[in-house]
Amino acid sequence: MSEPKRKVDINFSLSASSVAKNVLLVAAFLYCIWSAYQMSALKSEVRELSKIVASMSFPEYKDNEKDSIESVVSVMHTVSVSEEVKRIERSVDTSTKPPKPKKNRKNKRRRSKIRKRRRCKCPPGAPGPRGEKGIPGIQGPPGKFQAAHFITSPPNVKDCVLSKEDFYCPSNRTFWSREKYKAIPYFQEAVWMKNEYQNTIMRLNTDRHESFEVLQSGLYLLYAQIEKFTKDPREFFGIFVSDKRIFHCADSIDKYEPNEISDFFNAKEKTCNMMGLHYLKKGDTVQIKVITRETAVTISPDKTFFGVVFLS
Repeated sequence: MSEPKRKVDINFSLSASSVAKNVLLVAAFLYCIWSAYQMSALKSEVRELSKIVASMSFPEYKDNEKDSIESVVSVMHTVSVSEEVKRIERSVDTSTKPPKPKKNRKNKRRRSKIRKRRRCKCPPGAPGPRGEKGIPGIQGPPGKFQAAHFITSPPNVKDCVLSKEDFYCPSNRTFWSREKYKAIPYFQEAVWMKNEYQNTIMRLNTDRHESFEVLQSGLYLLYAQIEKFTKDPREFFGIFVSDKRIFHCADSIDKYEPNEISDFFNAKEKTCNMMGLHYLKKGDTVQIKVITRETAVTISPDKTFFGVVFLS
């Protein structure tokens, strides 16, 4: 390092140290002035208090009474003066002392938790007696839950009823068709619907009672059961809405042995069930159809039936 630079650094350090010393001296001088001012203020207040005490006058009493009273008054005045001096000193101390640190909230929370834990948790008492029954409320409006149930009832005939496409035999109460997609006939309303329930959602539509007309649009639960005499390897049924199949049912047998007496002599008696939700519109037609040809269906109220439940 060159000599001019060293000189500059030495001068800078000397100037910094001299400035620091001057600042300390100024601060000490100011503190001495402030303390002298405070002391003079205290002395002036003490002088004023002593003048007030000296100027006070008392009534005349006897020697004994006067001595006792003067002693009491002097004690009281000395106490009041000492209290006043202490008050002034406290005000000076509070102005010079730093503020007290704030208490920690965490300690308060811990103490409150400890106090809560120490409390005794008594077991619950026995339940009290039951009160009196209140006044019954107003009955609400009737619900929208409605249903309709239809059963198959055989016609009142003695001999078999024949037609070009199907026939019915009263001996074994069976109906079967030579063609595919034939609707099952001979449906009628259940007995409880005729006597105790007003049907407002679905009605029978044709003379043979093989189709149903929807009276209210909404979401329906549809169900159907069909009992049949199975002789073919596969037989199918379905629920149709406006000639469109919405639910399907299939059944079959493993082995069938034909007989000369009748085609259905060795047939197996089985049931096929369908159920599901579907939205029906007002004016739609619903039918239960036999999809396969020459399938014998039992016409009986407890074996072949159809119904709907109006949900919303």
